[in-house]
This record gives sequence, structure tokens and C-alpha cells, in this order.
Amino acid sequence: MQRLGRNTFLRNVFELAEFYGVSRSKILAEIDLEPALAAALGAFVPSEKLIDAVEFAAVATQRNDFGLLLGSQNDHRTLGPVGVLAEHCRTIAEAVAEATRFLHLHNSALLYTLTPNDNRYAFRLQLDARGKYPPRHYVEALLTIFVRFCRIVINDEWRPLSIRFEHQQAADRAAYWRTLGCDVTFGQERNEVLAPMADFDQPIATSNPRIKDLVQRLLDDQRHEEAENLKTRVVSLLRPLIAAGEASAANVAALMSLPPRTFQRRLAEQGTSFQEILIETRCKLVDEFLSRPGMTVSDMAPILGFSDVSAVSRFVRLHFKKPANALKDEARQAERIRKVGA
Repeated sequence: MQRLGRNTFLRNVFELAEFYGVSRSKILAEIDLEPALAAALGAFVPSEKLIDAVEFAAVATQRNDFGLLLGSQNDHRTLGPVGVLAEHCRTIAEAVAEATRFLHLHNSALLYTLTPNDNRYAFRLQLDARGKYPPRHYVEALLTIFVRFCRIVINDEWRPLSIRFEHQQAADRAAYWRTLGCDVTFGQERNEVLAPMADFDQPIATSNPRIKDLVQRLLDDQRHEEAENLKTRVVSLLRPLIAAGEASAANVAALMSLPPRTFQRRLAEQGTSFQEILIETRCKLVDEFLSRPGMTVSDMAPILGFSDVSAVSRFVRLHFKKPANALKDEARQAERIRKVGA
């Protein structure tokens, strides 16, 4: 099942890649992501495209330390309100637990866990998404961001006991030591940061219970609002799922952490159904894209999640009561009239 994440991290990827001479347009073309979707503030995009953006940028810039650099230039606030919540928890152990509760609101492909073992904690990152590229630099960026978070709330000189990566070594050893300040091993079973238990259980100096409660309420309200405005939430999830050919009720229900029957029942309570929302969303995509210069009916097939052109033609004829080419001609004529009027 496809996972989705907010596009806010892409801006950081673009900025670092552009510093080394690789344009955002080149990255977007490689990962096949619409510029408008990348630019829409806080929009959800397929999580694998976030991974591929980082990995392709590393290849294109020829920086074997791209993930380490990316993590070094960002911090926990890349997680938005979830990151703000973390810094105002009592301890790092509590911060991880609280972040895990709300992480799906930022990226449903990420899972953070904190496992005690003897006198150590293992902060583990699980990644439930795979793109065209192995997620080496993406994982290195995320664990670097976690180390930076620990340094912010403990002290600037803090170091983990060690860090383990599932992937093979990407950069030279000096780059890992310079960035992470500890021994690093590769080809391991998990991606994890090992640290003394006492470090993660000590009070965070920046903790503010009032701010924590405020952000918690904000995130709880966001979850509640998503449940109340179910149709709006479904539409926002459907657009990337349609393009990926995975626009099913089961997939959307899973992304919303709802049992399929509960999902369908709540839609019915709002006077609609998944199929009605899917048709409406596809119709809006037709209106949005078919009028674009150079856009053909063939181009619309993957955008609408169809495997061939004939399916596009049938869909348009059924729901617009006219052939796709006629609809495209009307859209062009309406655009000419609009320009003349302007």
C-alpha cells in the first residue's frame, strides 16, 4: 500500500541540491512529480517520491555525503507541529513516544520506536516505503536530524554510543565521524541510534508543559478535524493514489487508520460514498489537466489512474456526456475567450 508524506521536506532537498548545481526541475522530472503538487504548502505526496528526491539529488550532485549534509542543515522542526511537540516533552524518551502518536499526520511511511536494552536505548527508524533508489541518504538524513535534536535538548557536545545502518557505506568514514561523532556500522538488521538510557531519561531544559499541551491539543484537533471533514481528507489522499494506480477504498481507509467498514459507514453518514468521491476527483483532474497546452488524451491515462486511453475516453463520455476531444476543444475555446476578455 502506498504511503504519503507532507512535501515540506522537499524544499530543503531542492535548496541543498541547487547549491551544488542541480535544479529542482531536474529532480521533479526524475521523480515524476507535478511542480504544483511539490509547491503546494504542506500537500501530501507519495512517500517514495520524497525518498527518490533525496537519493537522486545525491547522485546528481555527486555528493556521497548528501544525506549527512541534508540532516545537518535541518532539525526536528521539519516534522512541523510534531517536532515542536517533541522539544517540549519532559524527556527524549517521552518525545519519541509522543512523536510516534502523531507521526502519521506528517508521513505515514515513518515509524519511530525507542527500545530499552540493559542500560541503553535503541532509537529505531522503520521506513515503510520504497522508491526507485535504495533509501541510503534519506535514512542518513533522518537519523542525523534525530542526533541534532538530542544535541539541541541535551548539549551541543552530545554523542551517541553508536549508530547502525541497514545499507552499505555511502560516504567516507571521516564524514560520518564529523557529522555523528560516533562509531557507525553498516549492513545491520536495523537503522538505529544507540545511547545511554540516562541521557534519554534526563529532563529536557527547554521543556514547557504549557506549550506541549497546546501543541497536543492542536494535533488532536487536527486528527478530529480530519475525522469530521472526511470527504476533504479523502480527496487530498486520493490525488496521489490515483496517479499511482492504488486508489482503493481499502488503501484510503488504511491511511486514515480506519477499518474499511467504519470508513464506508462514515462516508455514508455524510451522504456520499468512496466511489462517488473517486469519480468526482477524477472529473476535477480532467477539468484541470485536459485544457493544458500540449496535453493529449493519452497523457491523461496515468493522471486518472487508467491503464489505457480507451478507459479515459469511456470515463469522459460517461461523466461529461461528450467525447474527450470535444471536451478538450471546448476547454481551449473557453481559455481563448477568457484571455480576450482579460
